[in-house]
Amino acid sequence: MKKTIEEKRQNVLEVATKLFAEKGYEATTMAEIAKFANVGFGTVATYFENKENLLLKCVEEPMTDFLEKALSFKTQPNDYKEEINQMTLHHFKLFSEKRLYLLLLIHVTSQWEKYMKPYLIANKAARELSDKIELLIQNGQREGKIAEANPNILAISYVSVLLGLFLSNTDQFSENVIKLYAENATRLFGLQ
Repeated sequence: MKKTIEEKRQNVLEVATKLFAEKGYEATTMAEIAKFANVGFGTVATYFENKENLLLKCVEEPMTDFLEKALSFKTQPNDYKEEINQMTLHHFKLFSEKRLYLLLLIHVTSQWEKYMKPYLIANKAARELSDKIELLIQNGQREGKIAEANPNILAISYVSVLLGLFLSNTDQFSENVIKLYAENATRLFGLQ
């Protein structure tokens, strides 16, 4: 069956994300991306103009869906313990599934001077996630469900644990291991 233009374009994005994440932007060529995506070099250039724009699209296009999923928790739930348990499990599963994408985001943010446009997208998303978690913490503290602590530092600590786990381990985690890590992460919130 012949692939549609959109399917070919999506395949190029996925291959580029994988190569940029694993090898780095500088070490990855457009020709290599074309080869692994099983398309001509001209096809990649037609879809994305140049490597810089391709990197931008690799960060930008998946971000909407990723962020929507990451932000799918309530900041004023009826049951804070249940909401935080579900949120952490959801986050750990999501971050596990999107590990290559996260590696790309770390690559971009660690060299932000070189990749300003993709960095701004990644930074804005991280701030949105951290801000919403901070709001959840503030609301929980007001209701006496979450222990007193600096909500901003707690939110950033939680996001750092998420990123650190999946970026410092090359292993694919089983569902049970992900569940254990998520359960431990809920302790950061000091649930009452």
